[in-house]
Amino acid sequence: MLSMEWDDNTYREVLLEEGREEGRQEGREEGEVRAKQEMARKLKEEGAETALIVEVTGMSEEEIAVL
Repeated sequence: MLSMEWDDNTYREVLLEEGREEGRQEGREEGEVRAKQEMARKLKEEGAETALIVEVTGMSEEEIAVL
């Protein structure tokens, strides 16, 4: 029985760590999107052409248009 409890606890810890890693990954991805949006905003404010902003940020013309 002690062995089974240890297995359950280990399983829970593994699941928690996987959840934490997923959360960290989502946070990194969200940060990358925000950084691209901010760069696109600044380029747009400086008068850069949309084609250049698309090339630099990888965003679509539609995404840039709504900034």
